[in-house]
Amino acid sequence: MKNSIRKQRQKNSPTYQNLEPRKMLASVGFDGAGQGSAELTYFLGDAPASVGQDLFESTIEDALKVWSDVADITFTQTGQSGLRDSLDISFRNIDGSGGTLAYAYFPDDVNPARIAGDVVFDSSENWEVGNQQGSRAFDLLHVAVHEIGHSLGLGHDPTAGSVLAETVSPNEAFDALGQSDIDAILELYAPAVQTQVVPPAPVPPAVDPDPVAPEDPVQETPETETPDPETSVDPEDEEEETDPTDNGDDDSEDENEQDEEDERRRRRFQHFVNQWLRRLRQYGFRFRFR
Repeated sequence: MKNSIRKQRQKNSPTYQNLEPRKMLASVGFDGAGQGSAELTYFLGDAPASVGQDLFESTIEDALKVWSDVADITFTQTGQSGLRDSLDISFRNIDGSGGTLAYAYFPDDVNPARIAGDVVFDSSENWEVGNQQGSRAFDLLHVAVHEIGHSLGLGHDPTAGSVLAETVSPNEAFDALGQSDIDAILELYAPAVQTQVVPPAPVPPAVDPDPVAPEDPVQETPETETPDPETSVDPEDEEEETDPTDNGDDDSEDENEQDEEDERRRRRFQHFVNQWLRRLRQYGFRFRFR
């Protein structure tokens, strides 16, 4: 058995229109008797250019989510039509503009498995999502939620605010399920499993397993420039003047000359060491003197 939305043919802007009256057998849903869960697939056909494939697919995804947020039903898209426990959703020319908007088949406890749950929209009608065009187009999301309700086993609901009401207007857009819609779907299926989002535990700061202790401050030894013995003048040499008339001891003069030679060698060596240390510091070497 199928249920469809119709609007009467009229020249003026349409108001609320009656749904096509049909005798429908009661369904217990795809989960069978009792309030269980259902795992269904769905196939999407080609949308007319006036709707666009992307808008069609995103709208159907939103309509399916409206029901899966309430009942324990999962929908998984498939690329194959005609499967069991699957909703084939498509467009076709049903009866031209001004007649039936869409129709849907009840689950497989009422209809053959090949067509159970299928939904068909009339490609001849003007469709939009929302109500930007006013009475010139119907809200595809509103009609999709209505028809998928039939696909899951729900009949019409005369309660005010129900998406399964027997009338539809081009001037209305889908907002949310009515409480009677929620109560009806939960008579057939178990409530949706609410996933509790647990915030992640704070991550402690990383600890270096092998910390490196800071090095003791290094105090560089000030460089002491040693005068070049070749160019510098020894103050002692300036102070010592040889009296030409002095007849000192020869051994004493030899010792003085030897001392002066030793001092010159020591200064040359100190100058060499200073240059060597300065060169090493240029390459990053540091020395610590205790």
